[in-house]
Amino acid sequence: MVKKKKYKQQKTSKAVWEENEQLAEDEKHHRRRPLRTRNLPTKFVPRFWERADARLLFVREIRQRYERLKADAGADSYQKELLAQRVVFVAAQLETMEIVATESGEFDLGIYTQAVNCLVGLLRSLGLEKKMKHVESLEHYVKSKSKSKRRRA
Repeated sequence: MVKKKKYKQQKTSKAVWEENEQLAEDEKHHRRRPLRTRNLPTKFVPRFWERADARLLFVREIRQRYERLKADAGADSYQKELLAQRVVFVAAQLETMEIVATESGEFDLGIYTQAVNCLVGLLRSLGLEKKMKHVESLEHYVKSKSKSKRRRA
């Protein structure tokens, strides 16, 4: 017995045209980012993390992460400190996006991917590996630790 192949019915050009029209209409309503118009301020007023309100939890968290990264990366120059600040901020943005995605399901893969690539680039510039502090000798290290313990007491 020979089986006959079933062929899908081809869409008419009118059906294809209507489907394309519907897709175009859907894209208009589901744009990735809404268009925003914003006026530029007449006067630039710089703001810095050092002057941010430390009573806010996220400001304290960002400062703690910055100090930890600065120590781990051995940020010994102003340029590295700038990179460390950007790394912490981008990482916080990514973490926020991940939480929002798990709680609400809202997720833009394009923006997320750009942020991850940005973070990787910043980390490469800063140095991905943890830098070890230079210690002259074990004896010097033990003395410095005992001095710091005496200061705390």
